[in-house]
Amino acid sequence: MSNLISSVFHRLKSSKLFYLCLAGAFLLSVFMMLNSCRVALLLAADGWSSKTLDDCYFDIIPFMGFVCSLFCSLFVGVEYSNGTMRNKVVVGQTRTSIYFSFFTVNLAASELFTLVGAMGGLVGIPVLGTFNMGIKGAVIYILLAMLIAAAWAGIFTLISMLVTDRAICAVTSILLFLILLITASMMYNALCEPEMISGAILTANGIEMSDPEPNPSYIGGFMRDVYTFIVRATPVGQGILLANLEMETPVFCAVSSVIITIITTVFGLAFFSKKDLK
Repeated sequence: MSNLISSVFHRLKSSKLFYLCLAGAFLLSVFMMLNSCRVALLLAADGWSSKTLDDCYFDIIPFMGFVCSLFCSLFVGVEYSNGTMRNKVVVGQTRTSIYFSFFTVNLAASELFTLVGAMGGLVGIPVLGTFNMGIKGAVIYILLAMLIAAAWAGIFTLISMLVTDRAICAVTSILLFLILLITASMMYNALCEPEMISGAILTANGIEMSDPEPNPSYIGGFMRDVYTFIVRATPVGQGILLANLEMETPVFCAVSSVIITIITTVFGLAFFSKKDLK
């Protein structure tokens, strides 16, 4: 298996797709941070409290799944389009070693995308200063982001190893990411709704706030537990929590990412072992 992994890593080092994704992750992070710096300067000029580096440093994390989906689907898809995947089986390579070789490379690439994205966010230090959470807090958040990347690698390796058509695989992976992002964002926004709301009313004394009333958009009871679990357990939900500095259960989120990585790898290997490689 080591020789097979080495060969895939050798292909990775010469892959234009890999370096494009690296550059994309870095530039996207730099762009988002510079935009946050611009907003912070505008707020400071108007007398509002300025943003800190913590407030926007992890904004890139929810979108790292897009980079991982694009890379994994196209990188593995070349093996199918060139017939290399079938040839590896013909020459005696086991399907287990083939699957793990691609998972290992996808995992390494996904982690590098995350680290490069973290490096891009450092351009905000001259304007926003260093971390208020301290180096230890930043390291913990980055480690959680790397576990999220591992979960993405597990998910998209599963898809890319089972869908032979490269274009369909890429579209499927990206659509899955977008669906998860939209769903998690809606659930997170629903959880942020207050239980009671007050409206503004016009009185003889001017504009006053009415008495608090139940918020019809508030999610409570069992459904709140369901929403909370989904947001905390899924990689895109965890990314949103990281971006908003609301990672209240880091151990649970870390364990969830590890479990997702293991489950997707086990299922992917099981299905790939029975797949007809034409």
